[in-house]
Amino acid sequence: DHLLSFKDIISFEEENEVEEKLIEVIYSLTEEALENLNRMRAREGENLKSDLQERIEKIVHLVNEIAELGKENPRIEFERLYNHLLRLIEEEKLDLARVEQELALITDKIDISEETVRMRSHLQLFKENLNSGSPIGKKLNFILQEMHREVNTMSNKATMVEISHRVVAVKEEIEKIREQVQNIE
Repeated sequence: DHLLSFKDIISFEEENEVEEKLIEVIYSLTEEALENLNRMRAREGENLKSDLQERIEKIVHLVNEIAELGKENPRIEFERLYNHLLRLIEEEKLDLARVEQELALITDKIDISEETVRMRSHLQLFKENLNSGSPIGKKLNFILQEMHREVNTMSNKATMVEISHRVVAVKEEIEKIREQVQNIE
């Protein structure tokens, strides 16, 4: 052991040929693994894009239904409140002109047409960004926040059960999309 430790007495030659072949194999396997990873990510991205597009189309459909129902929401609420107040007027002799004015103000506050217009704009922007091909994860997440804000406002303003049910469905879809968007760069 003592003699083997002296470099001048015994010398060892390393074979670089084996080492070079090993390096070539490692590079080749690494390159193949990275190509497979990129192909898998591309497939996953296409599947994710398809899923997001389906969910966005579902939201578009629901928002269109909400917009149609929303046209009736102020009228229905006005009539409900008006009839209720007419009964009160008969009993208590309230000022009918003042009541009508207050009802008009209340029904104006429950109009969701602005929210549906903004929601459609957000949906269109989401679709455009989804098809852009550039890094969009943060941008889509921001758009989803805006969509959630609009749908919450619709929920607060709507007095019709039919609208409320659709708003809940939209919120569910937005949440599912938000979970998927977390996987996008």
